[in-house]
Amino acid sequence: MGWIFDGDAAPGWFDYFGMLVAVVGFGLTIWQTVKSRNAAEAATTALLQARKTLVSNTLLASQNQFQLVVADLDQAIRANQGELAHRTLVRYSHLAKETDTLLGDIHGQDALRQKLVASSELALDTKEKIVQAKTPPDISRLSKLVSRDINQVAVEMTSIVATLRLEINGADDV
Repeated sequence: MGWIFDGDAAPGWFDYFGMLVAVVGFGLTIWQTVKSRNAAEAATTALLQARKTLVSNTLLASQNQFQLVVADLDQAIRANQGELAHRTLVRYSHLAKETDTLLGDIHGQDALRQKLVASSELALDTKEKIVQAKTPPDISRLSKLVSRDINQVAVEMTSIVATLRLEINGADDV
């Protein structure tokens, strides 16, 4: 016994039930698709907010590092300590490069980013002069320009950090 299709037969209750199940299934599929898209958008928003918070927190923590670099370089200049100046300038160069990358997420900081890059390169150049000196180098003379640039960057970073603190403290969900 085989299945025979009878096109003249009137639809029965089973046909209507099948159509209802198909329509409900199609509706559920559309609803789940919309729900998934909304969840993906919410996850993307949460990820972007988490990234912004991480960048802000890292920049907040970096302020102390800039202050330590300024203090250590001032100490190296006063005591004419080439080794301390060398370590401080290398540390500053790394800190400046990291900060430049982090500031890439904050609009309107192009001038500070350029100062960070320029002062980082100057710090490495100064470090090389200290290392290559045949006699004990005059740290004050060699570090004069880079010290001024690092101080300027540190002051500007203090301003950025103050702005970030205001944004964090003024946020509705903090």
